[in-house]
Amino acid sequence: MKNNCFLILFVFLILLSCQNEEKWYPSTDVTIASQYEYNDPSTLKKQIFVTCVVHNTSNTTINSGAVTFQVKTDKREYLQTIAINTRIIPSGKIAVNAVIAYLDNTEQVKPNGVIIYSSYFD
Repeated sequence: MKNNCFLILFVFLILLSCQNEEKWYPSTDVTIASQYEYNDPSTLKKQIFVTCVVHNTSNTTINSGAVTFQVKTDKREYLQTIAINTRIIPSGKIAVNAVIAYLDNTEQVKPNGVIIYSSYFD
């Protein structure tokens, strides 16, 4: 009888720990916080500066990851990936910046032309 109680308690604890199991895997909410175009005086190239916020929505610490930005202009599309080697604690947030130089100084970013193309965290 005593062994059965321990077995039932053990099974109950395992089932309880499996609830919300997805919260133990890294999950994030990545959003664009700001963007602006400017002419870099050192290179004389038009660029766009993009900042996104990475919010750790899981119950586990994120140790690294990557965010890929997509910028669509009136002439072409750009992709840039930024590696992240900063720990993000559960519920924590960090800002990630990217600078993308245009090939043509006359390009203009399209409305809603800056998006998070993909992200990965572990």
